[in-house]
Amino acid sequence: MEAQSGNITYLIQFKSPSEKIHTINVSISKGQDPEDFAVAFSKAYKLHFKGYKRVLYRGILLQKPIVSLVKFSKITNMHPSFTDEDRIFIQEEIVDHTLTAALHKPAILRGVDRSSFFEEYRHTVVATDGSLPNYAVLVQFVDDPSALKVVRIVGTAISVGFGIGGAFGLSL
Repeated sequence: MEAQSGNITYLIQFKSPSEKIHTINVSISKGQDPEDFAVAFSKAYKLHFKGYKRVLYRGILLQKPIVSLVKFSKITNMHPSFTDEDRIFIQEEIVDHTLTAALHKPAILRGVDRSSFFEEYRHTVVATDGSLPNYAVLVQFVDDPSALKVVRIVGTAISVGFGIGGAFGLSL
């Protein structure tokens, strides 16, 4: 997809828990602020992972979304049309705590220095001729240690409760 005149287009990828990667472009006007980018990014995330999927991943699979900057391997074969035959090989991945926080609360980027912010993500910009960059912003789901800990504690408490109740002859 070719970048529109006056817009900057960023390469964004979404990776589902089943390891399938979907690629999209997110465009913003050149004069917009980091918060505007975060709003567009968050909107793309919510459109891709509909409400029921987010509830499934968060509430049942106990996974949370994180954002990373990824560098593609030289053998990655991606086409501007983003087909299912694209072969995406990630060489390097760095968790981006700033965009992870902004994914849920775009206002966190209000007042952030515009030039410094966009300089940080310049490697993920799609060229005006439509050629794809060697980097992308990746949203993926990982196990949430806090949620897993809560489930373990609740499970242990229930188990101990049934054990103590059974020892004293109590039943439901």
